[in-house]
Amino acid sequence: MPLFFRTVHVLKTKDAVELGKRVNASAKAWAYESRRNWLFWTFCIRIPFIALFLGGLGCSFLLMMNAFIVSEEWYNFIKPFVLPILGVAFLYGYFLGIWFSRVAGERIWRPRNYGFLMLYLALPATISGVPVSAAILFGDQTAITYVVERANSPGDSKCRRPIKFEGMPLLLDRLCGAQEAFQSNLSPGDNIAIVGRGTTWGVFKKSAHKIE
Repeated sequence: MPLFFRTVHVLKTKDAVELGKRVNASAKAWAYESRRNWLFWTFCIRIPFIALFLGGLGCSFLLMMNAFIVSEEWYNFIKPFVLPILGVAFLYGYFLGIWFSRVAGERIWRPRNYGFLMLYLALPATISGVPVSAAILFGDQTAITYVVERANSPGDSKCRRPIKFEGMPLLLDRLCGAQEAFQSNLSPGDNIAIVGRGTTWGVFKKSAHKIE
């Protein structure tokens, strides 16, 4: 084979090898970038969003149905952290809304609306998410004591014959569905014990009795 053709052949072979290396390197870089993006969106976006969404809805249902009673001990512990957590939740929802808009190619909601949605879900999840999880995983028969603030209200369709507690915020400050005889026997300042499966942070209520 003439020297010219051998030189051209060698050059073409070298070019092909170099091109193959570049393609291989590009494929590896693309695979690495795709894997990194998948890990980021899965663990930073998808899993937190699903967990917050399901947890927030579940805790909202439990609180609205008065099925789970949070203790004053847990409320006093979590109270200083509520506003920072809600701030982080709002920012998370806001940037999530921006990302959704870019992925969808159009703005379905304003980013701040996603922030308010996260606030709505994060509030019950923050207040009762940990106590509910602890009660399900590690709970045992537990009695938690509360101080009665008022026990003479007939209530409404959402909470009949409520017994209000001292030192607790709205939605966490009452026991609904008390027996009429039990409610009428209580006065402000009395101590009652709510018994059920749970921990010192809160219980799934089963019964309640007055502490003499």
